[in-house]
Amino acid sequence: MDINYINKLLSEGYKVEDVRKKLEIGEKNFQREIKKLNYKYSQKTKQYEPNTTDDKGMTKVIEKTQNNLKQDIIISDDKGMTIDIQQDIKANIINLANDYDKIQQVIKWFDNRVNDKSMTEVIEVINQGIKIDLPQSESTRTTIRINKEIWNKFEEFSKKNKEFNKQDLMAQALKEYMEKY
Repeated sequence: MDINYINKLLSEGYKVEDVRKKLEIGEKNFQREIKKLNYKYSQKTKQYEPNTTDDKGMTKVIEKTQNNLKQDIIISDDKGMTIDIQQDIKANIINLANDYDKIQQVIKWFDNRVNDKSMTEVIEVINQGIKIDLPQSESTRTTIRINKEIWNKFEEFSKKNKEFNKQDLMAQALKEYMEKY
């Protein structure tokens, strides 16, 4: 039986059943011959490929090295199910394996942090936006002189926050400044 001829027919669009009929071989005899040649059918490529499993059904890992990464790792179980691991996942797994000791140290540190008080002291900063919190009072009219650059920035700020009037924004800013100092 010529495996190259069989693969040629498969690449031309024949199904395995059609190839068997063309060769006038029964299904069991065909499978037995393929097994003797140490080939197996790949659903992915629709071709017969060399069987890389040992007698226990475990896959022999075919490794190629490129940029210090192992390539073309194939994991196969005893039922012939194959999983092809993507490059980025392979690289991540290899990096994790290389940093195993560091990862274990971080886990140990995390487990022992119960006695570390600095881990329980948290400063929470919540930005809730502008809050106008002014006492109920009448308004007074006044004239002040102010730095022109600051006034221009205040004008821009007012335009971005149109839901507030300038009078309330300015009064709130003065109030917060006085409370702070």
